[in-house]
Amino acid sequence: MTYKKIIQCEKCKKEIIARSSLKRFCVDCKKLNRNEWRKNWLKKEDNLIKHKEIAKLSRNKKTKQENQKRYSNKHPNKIKAHRIAQEIPLKSSCQICGDTQNLERHHWRYDKPLMVATLCKFCHTVQHNKNVMEVNL
Repeated sequence: MTYKKIIQCEKCKKEIIARSSLKRFCVDCKKLNRNEWRKNWLKKEDNLIKHKEIAKLSRNKKTKQENQKRYSNKHPNKIKAHRIAQEIPLKSSCQICGDTQNLERHHWRYDKPLMVATLCKFCHTVQHNKNVMEVNL
């Protein structure tokens, strides 16, 4: 069962559908809050230094390419499964909750690349979090 509740955005009072008990803002207000938070975070000198170091690394194309190459060498089954899945058309709705927006492909097993489900972004995230929790147990 999925969580869906109509609530009001805490800033602009616009009605929104919450798919999580943590949702408090509409998309526009969330972006504004994120930008305000970033500005305050960057005011601290330590954080500004961290930010500049990370920005340098992300701009370095060689580092990105090396990371991608390392990942594809480490996980060839995943790369192959992703390529094959791109050819499979998405279904019209999520196979768990029936939502029709923000649809994504989900592999249940990478060694079976044709075993792909169509899930909404929320259900897809839940499935990955379940997998992480099972591995950690």
